[in-house]
Amino acid sequence: MLSIVIPVLNEEIQLRRILPSLLVKGVREVIVVDGGSVDATREVAEHLGARVMRSLPGRGVQMSLGARAAQAEFILFLHADTLPPQGFVGEIVRLLGLSGVTVGAFRLGIDLRGATLRLVEAVANFRCKLFRSPYGDQGIFVRKEVLAAVGGVPQIPLLEDVGMVRRLKEEGQVTLSHLTVKTSGRSWQVYGVLRTTTANFSTCMGYFLGIQPARLAAWRRKLLPPQVNPTPAP
Repeated sequence: MLSIVIPVLNEEIQLRRILPSLLVKGVREVIVVDGGSVDATREVAEHLGARVMRSLPGRGVQMSLGARAAQAEFILFLHADTLPPQGFVGEIVRLLGLSGVTVGAFRLGIDLRGATLRLVEAVANFRCKLFRSPYGDQGIFVRKEVLAAVGGVPQIPLLEDVGMVRRLKEEGQVTLSHLTVKTSGRSWQVYGVLRTTTANFSTCMGYFLGIQPARLAAWRRKLLPPQVNPTPAP
């Protein structure tokens, strides 16, 4: 019933952590779309049972390629550092079966301790509930045919998840699960809560104000320089 699409770049450590939990009953395939990794990402993914595709770099391009190749009725877009909750397959099928629903997501959870990160979670989940605009680290799910009907995943260099949800909202409702994903706190760990939150907020505001995604992506790279094989959160 479900295809899981994971865009990756140098994520062998995270894939070792999450892939064994994804190939459960109801999951037809896990598609790992690699954007040019220089580590053992592809080998690890294949060894753990995923279908591996090669792509140009860029999460939007990778997600679009994986979505077109998906063979199941439902698609879950998942980040390589995000673990879905127990019972995620049944929850996705149930929610996408509701009348008028075109897209859904889980609640955000961060796998690090600390009161500050609990506040980050609470604010993110409140914002999502208020504006019905989930982000990719929450795990976004959709019917394949509905996604294709709205033009697929935007192939833009940043905030492709937001752009995709905006397209889908024009056709129906966004539903939010009461279940919670666990996403790695590595960005907050490496860059700090204030810096990471500032980068996330400023790029999202810039997107909604109409600034070109390419400019926002360059701005974000300055604030949060990419890490190669970052150490996973404990």
